[in-house]
Amino acid sequence: MNLIHFKKKDIYSALFCLLIFTITASLIWLQNKTILTIDSFLTHQIQHIFGHPQMTYHGNFFNDLMTFFATYGDATPLVLLSFILSIPLFISGYRFLVIWFLGVVATGGIVGVIMKLFFQRERPLGHLLEDDGGSFPSGHAVGSTLVCLALLVVIIPLLKQPALNFIVKSLIWVSWISILVSRLYFSAHHFSDLIGGVSLAAFWFFSAVVVYSLTADWFKKYLFKKSKI
Repeated sequence: MNLIHFKKKDIYSALFCLLIFTITASLIWLQNKTILTIDSFLTHQIQHIFGHPQMTYHGNFFNDLMTFFATYGDATPLVLLSFILSIPLFISGYRFLVIWFLGVVATGGIVGVIMKLFFQRERPLGHLLEDDGGSFPSGHAVGSTLVCLALLVVIIPLLKQPALNFIVKSLIWVSWISILVSRLYFSAHHFSDLIGGVSLAAFWFFSAVVVYSLTADWFKKYLFKKSKI
């Protein structure tokens, strides 16, 4: 039995996320005054409240928390986390699922980098020096969304104890939201960069779910005969 089943809602979710990304990317590419004004206003308000915080653990608790999520919500830690989480799945016999999972995270991240190079959007004024490269879409948003969605779809169903299921699911949601908030807190991204990153990653993920559910039986029959799917 497939761990990930085909559902029409996954197609609808992918198309909806693609629409959101397309609209956001088009508005940014065309330098739409409305979205630029909204981005500028939100960045100004956040800086007015928090100032220009630094990524350091020598501040207050909230700053420490934002530093933690900004640091470990980056590409390298997320890739490492993906590999670590893949180990028990591989040992349990889900070899095709592991390849799919790592493939989705890797290719989604590459697409995000390509988009950054294409748009070459400048980051908000006041961003940290360590935040270099293009601003749209947010790499943290792309990576964290891919990993968190994969965990919610793949890992959570394997947890049969309701209490453990709830705790892990809550930690995933809190971590994902905290990573996104940290990018605004440190003025690393405009708000629309986060929308673009989340929608791009969600489109990529739900599209991959559809591909997996439709091809898993074929791969098991011809290539991964001893693998669970």
